[in-house]
Amino acid sequence: MKLKRWLSAVLVLAMVAGLAPWALAAEPGSGDGGGTTTAAEYTETATMELEYDSVDRTSATVTYHKEGIEAPSYDLLFLVDISTLGDQAHQEFERMMRDTGLNYIFDYGADSSRMRIITYRNEVEDSGWLGSRRGALTAFNSHMAAGEGTPNEKAALDRVASIIESETENDNPTVVFWVLGNRFGSGEEEFTDSLAAL
Repeated sequence: MKLKRWLSAVLVLAMVAGLAPWALAAEPGSGDGGGTTTAAEYTETATMELEYDSVDRTSATVTYHKEGIEAPSYDLLFLVDISTLGDQAHQEFERMMRDTGLNYIFDYGADSSRMRIITYRNEVEDSGWLGSRRGALTAFNSHMAAGEGTPNEKAALDRVASIIESETENDNPTVVFWVLGNRFGSGEEEFTDSLAAL
């Protein structure tokens, strides 16, 4: 019986030592390019609660508490070239969004995050604001045919600038992602001003 108690005590101590918050940090300037890394950047504050399941203390429940971080909300604009030049990039973008991307936008408590997909080739098509995974999947399934036409970057950039100027009325930060093809459909000088407006 004493051996069991001794073994239980050792296991509990090992468990407590494993759950205790430890700070691991390199010395400033050692192997990190000379930065100023501090121990506080790696410290995770946590608490542990130990509750025995019975008076004879043969088993216990250990509860580990770690405070979560509230997910921030964003307005995300995806500018996607679906022309002959952007077809491959467009396919990779949609695959990534279906596999994991939409999870990161909508599944971590960022209740007011929303996204908008602006696809373009000769003309521009706008999904409108999407506030759910279902809405995003519907937009992916219903945009104009990909792999056709020549990209009109100027019209697409002007559309994004217009959205940012007039349709981002909430307090969310706005982020624009541009999913480009392997080259531009027109010379960069034709849309430099539109890009600068963003």
